[in-house]
Amino acid sequence: MKHHCYALCMLLLAVASTGFAQNLNWNITGAGARAEGFGGAFIGVADDATAIVWNPAGLGQIERTEFSVVGRFLQEVSEDKNEFSKTTIENTYSHFNPNFASVAIPFPAGTSNMVLAVAYQSQLDFYYKAGKDSINSTGGASTITPAVAMRVGSVFAFGAAANIWLGNADQTVNMPPWKRDLSFSFTGLNFTGGVLLDFAGLSTPIPWKVGVTFRSPFTLKSDADRTFTNSAAPSTVKDKFHIDIDMPLMVGVGTSFRIGESFTIAGDFETRMFADKKSNVTVPRTGMSDTTFSSPMSDHNENLSQVRVGAEYLIVTSSGVFPVRAGFRTVPTLYSNYEWDQTNITYKSKSAVSGIGFSVGTGFISGSFALDFAFSHDQYDQTWTDAGKTDYSYKYNVNRVSGSVIVYL
Repeated sequence: MKHHCYALCMLLLAVASTGFAQNLNWNITGAGARAEGFGGAFIGVADDATAIVWNPAGLGQIERTEFSVVGRFLQEVSEDKNEFSKTTIENTYSHFNPNFASVAIPFPAGTSNMVLAVAYQSQLDFYYKAGKDSINSTGGASTITPAVAMRVGSVFAFGAAANIWLGNADQTVNMPPWKRDLSFSFTGLNFTGGVLLDFAGLSTPIPWKVGVTFRSPFTLKSDADRTFTNSAAPSTVKDKFHIDIDMPLMVGVGTSFRIGESFTIAGDFETRMFADKKSNVTVPRTGMSDTTFSSPMSDHNENLSQVRVGAEYLIVTSSGVFPVRAGFRTVPTLYSNYEWDQTNITYKSKSAVSGIGFSVGTGFISGSFALDFAFSHDQYDQTWTDAGKTDYSYKYNVNRVSGSVIVYL
């Protein structure tokens, strides 16, 4: 059984007869190998250049110019199982993703510090392969983010950023004699704001930080071109359509606490308010009114709420600092588990699909640069049941290896 896709994928099914955004991760979050090692618990840490995409207020802690680059290798593994036919379809694909790049420049003035920064981040990664190259998807949606932060005194900092969404994605479905090509372009604009309280700056220091951040709602727009080719005829048909995706308000709170000089623990809670959000596909028709298909973003009509926790221990040597990190997170999805409804002769939504993830990380920190590495694993299972017995199941696992370089000037 083909895996049940996200709302966007269902819309594309309506107009393109096949899914495009399989396993697309709508847990919009920050970037960086150090943060990944923390399990993503970074809103209340946010003390390097990646703060621009976690909590822009954290940029106010930067005291030297920083350049950073982050890359990520992903391996995705899925398993579809049909208990009726006793068949299993497994799929594995992998690729490299340029995840993040930034520059942050501080302008200190007395007890205050203003920091200007700009960053690139890969947000929605559409890479997908299936069926021995019968389906190939590449590209995605990214953001260019200028930001400003101000630390006022030694305790309070605030920051704001604008996220300029852009990018392209392509998919080819090759099932001879038919071939279908889809090309998407993305545009959008939203804003991120944050505050950070660092109680280590009090006259009686407490090694505790608290951060709050929000991402404003907006419409992610996409224009699409579609081409059908029949090599047997031969014939070619081309058309266009437009997609509006309701992206919700996202609010997060995080905290971190340092124990001694070497050990830090951190925790975040973040909610993405996808309940009642929709995607709309508009198909223009010559001489007629345009036709719009609408679908909920969330199959279970609930928000995506996530918990992240992590820790870091610093091993200090004469040559530099070697960090050891570990983290855990929940992995909410827009999917549902389904239960057979005998009255309506269909599967109905039973509960939200949610998984778990963990991470470990390390690196090397010197006076002029920092290297960070992290491995993380996320997984979730989805089921279709009837009277407590599983009819179909889908399992998804993703392994990520992240690496980053930060240069201090």
